[in-house]
Amino acid sequence: LETIKRNVNRKQEDLRLFEFGKSYGQENDLPFENEHLIIALSGTHHPASWLSSAPRVSDYFSLKEMTLSLFRRLGIQYTKTENLENHDGLLFGVSFYAGGALLGRIGCVDPILSDPFDIRQPVYLADFNFSNMVNVSSRSVVVYEELNRFPSVIRDLAIVIDQRTTFEH
Repeated sequence: LETIKRNVNRKQEDLRLFEFGKSYGQENDLPFENEHLIIALSGTHHPASWLSSAPRVSDYFSLKEMTLSLFRRLGIQYTKTENLENHDGLLFGVSFYAGGALLGRIGCVDPILSDPFDIRQPVYLADFNFSNMVNVSSRSVVVYEELNRFPSVIRDLAIVIDQRTTFEH
């Protein structure tokens, strides 16, 4: 949230951030540490352009789409989901499990947490247990394809058109 605040204060409001890190805790008087991958979205996902007239705002479904895409790319099959409501700083969301292992949680950050940082736009957060994801991913078979020897070439084209023609037409 501090990083989001810093960016929003510098007029960078359309954010897609990630961070790897460790968390530490204690259970039954024994210390433990977990590795995490955090993804945060806020603001506009795609700005308006000549391809689309309306901007697409980042929302819960943008984050869910990223999460499911990440699982597919890593060959992870989740077996169970659990809906979250007012849970550990998330207003709403879902947890993903593979067997009994928690893969991660995604959801909307509760404004009670973001308001002290003066963040006025919704923030969507994914918190993945990276160690569990690696363990589950290592059980899958990954198929590789050779890269195309002749990749496509994209050219920039400049043309002169009537000034009354809008990008929507």
